[in-house]
Amino acid sequence: MVHMKDVILGSFARPENQLDLVLHQNERIASFESSSGNVDFSVVQITVSGDFDFIVELNAANDGISNDYFQTVFDKKLKEFGDRFDDAFPIDLKNEEGLEPNKNDVSDRNYRKLAKRALANLLGGIGVWHGYSLVRTSENPNEDARYYGPLSLFSAVPSRPFFPRGFLWDEGFHNLLIRKFDPLLTLQIIASWLDTMNVDGWIPRELVLDDEARARIPSEFLVQSPEVANPPMFFFLLDKFLRNSELFKYHQKRIDALYPRLKRWYIWLRDSQRGPKFGTMQWQGRNRTTNLEVNPMTLPSGLDDFPRASNPSREEYHLDLRCWMALSSKILRQLAEMFDDSDWVPIVEEDIKEFGDITTLDKLHWNEKKQQYSDFGLHSYKFKMVPVKINDQEIQLQRKIIEEPRLRFVDDIFGYVNLFPLLLKLLPSDSPKLGIVLNSLNRTEDLWTNFGLRSLSKKSSYYMVKNAEHNKPYWRAPIWINMNYLTLDALNHYSKSDGQYAHLANELYFQLRSNLVQNIANQYSKTGFFWENYNDTNGEGLGTHPFTGWTTLVVNILANTYD
Repeated sequence: MVHMKDVILGSFARPENQLDLVLHQNERIASFESSSGNVDFSVVQITVSGDFDFIVELNAANDGISNDYFQTVFDKKLKEFGDRFDDAFPIDLKNEEGLEPNKNDVSDRNYRKLAKRALANLLGGIGVWHGYSLVRTSENPNEDARYYGPLSLFSAVPSRPFFPRGFLWDEGFHNLLIRKFDPLLTLQIIASWLDTMNVDGWIPRELVLDDEARARIPSEFLVQSPEVANPPMFFFLLDKFLRNSELFKYHQKRIDALYPRLKRWYIWLRDSQRGPKFGTMQWQGRNRTTNLEVNPMTLPSGLDDFPRASNPSREEYHLDLRCWMALSSKILRQLAEMFDDSDWVPIVEEDIKEFGDITTLDKLHWNEKKQQYSDFGLHSYKFKMVPVKINDQEIQLQRKIIEEPRLRFVDDIFGYVNLFPLLLKLLPSDSPKLGIVLNSLNRTEDLWTNFGLRSLSKKSSYYMVKNAEHNKPYWRAPIWINMNYLTLDALNHYSKSDGQYAHLANELYFQLRSNLVQNIANQYSKTGFFWENYNDTNGEGLGTHPFTGWTTLVVNILANTYD
């Protein structure tokens, strides 16, 4: 008893203002040992400040939890999960050529099992964080970062062991899957992210709120800037709610509660990321002075090292951001009308004309010579990284521009960014440019592989090129599942249209879908993991693993669920 008393009293020094559960068990206390020698005495201490409810549920030893009891409950819950899964994702591949599970393969090629594991791991990554984010403005780059908060976040994560924090645009993709399984959960997650918005309408693109999350993030990504945006993927997600009238009606009050913050977020995006001329948009935050990168990164876009104009300037404008604004303005217009925001309707309609007009899109971003949509900016075609002696001990690779940059289309690059008018379904179904973009997809020298669409054309001078001395190519070859999902979503849409390219879209859809899901399944069978991205030459998993963020969109793809 003396030892047990010391243990309990010693724990009283634990700090308040936190939930602290201590379980002391199997202490060698002779007076409490049973005849078998096992200890049957335990102490549970909970220290908490403030009001709380504590519920204890006990089972008598003679009818308590046994292995059989646990197995019974486990089997029941497993069946309930399976039934809900089948209702949300009806996967039936019996009649789909090339996608039948191979019964002779000893590895796990059962697509339904793979899909259930993907969903379970995504849901298992949902967490709650409390704390402060660090922010620093570009106006005061030399000042210490200041705390922003306190904040709370309810969100899924891309990878529990490697990315245990919330990512704004990732979360939109995560919830394309969660929404089908539990739409209320999705709306709660969106609400939590919108609650982190500042008075201007800015939302941090990453939220690092506790020590666990800070331990897994490089210091250069820890501090957020309130001038830097992220793709407004939640508008794409809400479009799915709007297309299901019964679902929207059921959750209308909750979506109504989200609307004012969605509107503020949209206004902040529109005003803070304006480009140099009418109808243009520019991701803010590219480094205009560095010579340590081959092509200064565009982290706000979510496509980090995907090549843009070689020399960041105020004159550049970005195709993908304009497309995001075209989609977002259209969705916000629908919400404004549904929630009787009559004063805002004519304003957002002007935005739709500005960002959604296909003639303006073509004028600003269509390169007739290269037959592709492109960014525009101060760009050089020729450059190289050269070693520069910093001191006697250090040599640094620095960029040397060989050809003087000039304002022009960034047309020596073809990849995910160039597809955005297709990905967000902005092109009319009878547009000749739709046919051109569709035909560009299955060129093996560009994006098409047997494993999915690669991120950057093999013909690009940036293909597989490190952006800095110690940075591996990230969006410069690998196959990313989120962008392949957007492609499949768009192909599915155009395959059901009345346009002349419906048949082509349908063929591309089934070919791409087959390549994609078979490779994900093969790599899962081989390694036991879902991967951050996949090698474009052999299909092998790359990057972080396990990665059960947007790679789990394979579930939607298997079930053909894009509504």
